[in-house]
Amino acid sequence: MEYVEDSLTVSYILETLRELSQTPGKIYYYGKNSIDYSFNFQEKCTLEEIGKFEKSIGHPLHDDYKQFLRETNGLYLSTLAVSYLPGIDFILHIREVFDMYPKNLIVVALLYDGDAHALLDLEASANKCMYIQDPIHMDEPMKKLNCSFTEFLHRFVSSYGVL
Repeated sequence: MEYVEDSLTVSYILETLRELSQTPGKIYYYGKNSIDYSFNFQEKCTLEEIGKFEKSIGHPLHDDYKQFLRETNGLYLSTLAVSYLPGIDFILHIREVFDMYPKNLIVVALLYDGDAHALLDLEASANKCMYIQDPIHMDEPMKKLNCSFTEFLHRFVSSYGVL
């Protein structure tokens, strides 16, 4: 697949990852030399499941995140990786456990074994909706990433989950 400027979409990113996953490879990762890398896609969500999810969280999702769920209900890196994008059931579980987050925020990625959460602000502009928060130190302010979910996904997979 050829990359064309301004063609960065969730579908493009995920299609590229599927192609990469067909060829075994190694990557220098998180202080380890040459680990095998892979991307594990989960069963995609139906429109009905996405609708139920939106109803349960009380907010409509941004279009790019909906596209992600239509293509995979979670993206996991190889077993050595410590970061992943969970599916909607786990997001709802996180929402119960970390009930201190405002209701307009959902955790869309766990980074560094859960030591950081990537949050999607459902009330913010779609192109400036991503934040990072240390869930242990909630007294510290969230870090605004000033990007869309698509841009976050690109950064996430480019860094193999180590932002």
